[in-house]
Amino acid sequence: MSETAVTGVSNAKRTKGTNRQNTLARIALTLLAERGFEGLRVRDVADLAGINIATLHYYFPTKEDLIYAVGEEIFQQFLSVTAPVGESSVTSPDQQLRQVFQDMQYQLERVPDLFVALHELQLRAHRDEAVRKIVGQIHGRWQSNLEGIYKAGVKQTLFRPDIEPAQAATAIIALLSGISLQAVSKEPAADLAWTGQQLVSSFLLPDLA
Repeated sequence: MSETAVTGVSNAKRTKGTNRQNTLARIALTLLAERGFEGLRVRDVADLAGINIATLHYYFPTKEDLIYAVGEEIFQQFLSVTAPVGESSVTSPDQQLRQVFQDMQYQLERVPDLFVALHELQLRAHRDEAVRKIVGQIHGRWQSNLEGIYKAGVKQTLFRPDIEPAQAATAIIALLSGISLQAVSKEPAADLAWTGQQLVSSFLLPDLA
């Protein structure tokens, strides 16, 4: 077999393995949302995927590895499941922040399990260091992304420079986390579009607000 053919086979196996891992992570995410952390059993994930437990352990040697993959799946779906954008593209930092709130509204309506699963992990993180690290990684990436948007807004003379980007990002995350918890708890939740508009307006320079 030629070197090119060997490389092709290797890439195909790697792709198949990645697809299987993603499928298992999605199944585990659904079970986590339905049953909670204590009810998430690795054997049930394997059964629903139509594989034996040994095969699952090939991809995820420990439950912690599987939970890490669930955290990654949650983050990737936050990035990929987004609200439709109008004819004008969302490019400016203030538009991007407003879009964050619109995206969450869209996600809460279409993939609420994401938020249920995330809140399950957050509750578990209080007493489980491994899960705390996973939640911390999700939070850190979210924080970094929002800080970058705010910094860009300051650089483009849109946002107030007297507000630290880290403080702005933390405020946004706290607000979104609270609203999402209201929503998945079936409580009356704040209007995300209106809330996002008000918060972003508070970030704008006075002559732009």
